[in-house]
Amino acid sequence: MRALGSDVEAFRALEDLRGQVAEYRKASDGRPPADLSSMKVPELKLYCFDKEKRGMHRHGRISGVELRPSPENFSAASSTGMPRGQARSHLDGDSGKWLYDPVTGLVVIGCTGTDTKHGHPWNEY
Repeated sequence: MRALGSDVEAFRALEDLRGQVAEYRKASDGRPPADLSSMKVPELKLYCFDKEKRGMHRHGRISGVELRPSPENFSAASSTGMPRGQARSHLDGDSGKWLYDPVTGLVVIGCTGTDTKHGHPWNEY
C-alpha cells in the first residue's frame, strides 16, 4: 500500500532532519540552529488519516520550514525532555511544512492527521 510506504519515508526524513540538527548542536556547544537554512530539508508526499473527515488525505508535499519558537516559559526545555502536548502545543497545526522550534531544536511534521499504521498525529512524533 502506498500510504504505508509514505509513513516509512516520513519517519526516515524526520530522523534525518533531527540528526542534522543534532550534528549542528554538537558542533556549536549545544546550541540549536536559529533556522534550518543550512540543512538539507527533505520534501515529502505524505498520506495520513483525517479523523474528522474519516478518510485518507495527502499533502501534495511537505516542504519549507515554519519557525515556531517555544513560549517563554518553555524556553529552557530540552528537545528530548519536553512532555507531549503541554510544551509542544506551539508545534501543533496542519501547515504542510516542517515546523521548527529554534529555542529547543525540535523538528516536527506540520500535519495534524495521523500516520496510517499507528494512528498517531504526525505533529506529535
